[in-house]
Amino acid sequence: MQPFETRAAALQNQEVVTKQIRREREAEDLEIARRIEIARYVGQMSDTEQRAVAALNLYGLIGVLKRNEQRARTPSERLVARRLIEHASITAYYAGLPLFDSGEYGSALGYFQIQAVVHPESSGIKTASP
Repeated sequence: MQPFETRAAALQNQEVVTKQIRREREAEDLEIARRIEIARYVGQMSDTEQRAVAALNLYGLIGVLKRNEQRARTPSERLVARRLIEHASITAYYAGLPLFDSGEYGSALGYFQIQAVVHPESSGIKTASP
């Protein structure tokens, strides 16, 4: 075994290291769950019966993520929140783009309004914050 492999093995058995690894895995799992949640809400927006509730849920989640970003205790927590916020924006954009391109402007608007909530400074649309 190489010296660095021996040292890595020794570090891996330390309680502080195992706790940190566990925290990182939990954070990754939470981020994946949030990405799935975002995708589900955006997907539900295509169903006229679920659109309003899905949009409200997505706006609420974006609000939570923005607060998480502001209240983050570590740079890592801040980055995760920011990534998820941007994921919501990008997912909504790509869901609305084909509708816009096919002339279904009313249907596309709901998706683009999500982007306006995430990036009001560049949207040209005035919205209330969630």
